Amino acid sequence: VADFLILDRNFPRAMHFSVMRAQDSLRHITGSEPGTFSNLSEQKMGRCCSTLNYTAIQDIIRTGLHEYIDGFQTQINEIGLAIHDDFFTSKRFQSPPASGSNDDPRRYGRVPFAPPNFQQTQSQDQT
Repeated sequence: VADFLILDRNFPRAMHFSVMRAQDSLRHITGSEPGTFSNLSEQKMGRCCSTLNYTAIQDIIRTGLHEYIDGFQTQINEIGLAIHDDFFTSKRFQSPPASGSNDDPRRYGRVPFAPPNFQQTQSQDQT
């Protein structure tokens, strides 16, 4: 069931399907070609799609279903912030705040996404 609801590319309620359609919508708005990006939101969305493209349900179960979904939700929130900044504010014309600032670094793409222990689990599997 988790495989179907998370990774299915054809079921409209699946996480993977939804992210693919969101990526298509961003590309339609910006005119970017597949495999390229013209702003931070497209870059983050592309990374999210790539993660789902190359994730197997065994990886998700090994990571922990709850942890994986929490990490996914965090990534979607970061994409939402990037979309807001790219399309609804003038922040994209400003520089990120200086180091030590109280501003949230996720707004400027400095916090990469990976579900907790997900990258570690993948590297252990390869050894």
